[in-house]
Amino acid sequence: MSGHPLPDAWWTRAACIGTDWSLWAPPSQHSLRVLAVDERRYAEAATYCAACPVVAECRADADLTDDPAFRAGFSAVDRHRQNTGRW
Repeated sequence: MSGHPLPDAWWTRAACIGTDWSLWAPPSQHSLRVLAVDERRYAEAATYCAACPVVAECRADADLTDDPAFRAGFSAVDRHRQNTGRW
């Protein structure tokens, strides 16, 4: 067994490994200024997601855990809208 507790976990193959995790952080406030910053952060994060070999696993995990962070190329709000069909 290797030193890592889950050596074959899907997230060990994610394109975002080793990047600045603040790109995926959920918004901490709701204001137009913060939303503009989030859009820029999420646009950069989405470039990693677009090339990620485990984006489907990431999306499934985000849906399962109701993660508020940007995951699998979508914000939590966008994932909720897609899953429920509600805007």
